[in-house]
Amino acid sequence: MANTRTTKNLVKDALKDEDVLAYIKGAIMEALDSKFDELIKRLDAQDGSIMKLHNRINSMESSLANLQKKQQKCEEKNNWLEKQLNDQEQYSRRNCIRLFGVPEKENEKTSERVCEIAQQHLGVDLHLRDIDRSHRVPRRNEPVPNEKGEIKPRAIIIKLTSYQHRQNLLMNRRKLKNTKMSLHEDLTKTNRSLLWEATKASNLQGSNVLSAWSSNGKIIVSVKTTNGHMKRQINRKEDLPVIG
Repeated sequence: MANTRTTKNLVKDALKDEDVLAYIKGAIMEALDSKFDELIKRLDAQDGSIMKLHNRINSMESSLANLQKKQQKCEEKNNWLEKQLNDQEQYSRRNCIRLFGVPEKENEKTSERVCEIAQQHLGVDLHLRDIDRSHRVPRRNEPVPNEKGEIKPRAIIIKLTSYQHRQNLLMNRRKLKNTKMSLHEDLTKTNRSLLWEATKASNLQGSNVLSAWSSNGKIIVSVKTTNGHMKRQINRKEDLPVIG
């Protein structure tokens, strides 16, 4: 115990000595400076790593932006090419029409039946020489009878020898209104789908699309305006939300 008291007294006396205090303070500051320098070096190293990561992120963001621009250009070009192909396919059908609702008969000759319907129901003097060829569309699936046990007849695709013959038939198609038959343009798959979407939009409550139809392979809609309505051609499904 005596030795402990003596040591404590010596320490107290030493701490009262300005030289001892200066030495201790110097030692503490030297140790702190060393640790501070080490910390600065670590921070500098981390700043360098962070800067490299920042530069990498900027580079990746720039590359991503360039890829997005290229993707957008590719999509625009692809859409343009698809439209060109669809337009060409539709043009190839400019002399074609589809006749719906004609009951099927065994060993029927579709061209003869078309001529009969044209003459009897449409008042158009159509002859076999005016038809290039005609046939029923093939069934994709097994037909399902309706509630009356009837099977919906397949449409007849008719390719006429001239555009004028086609127009004569289409101009008189309203005469089929009171029959189960109807006459329509022969549209491409893309245009049929677009017409279906436009017709569906016209049936929605509050839609600005009043009606939809096709004309020379183009899909036309009647759009509500402040002064009444106007006709407008649509080229893709995305045009409908803008209108409606």
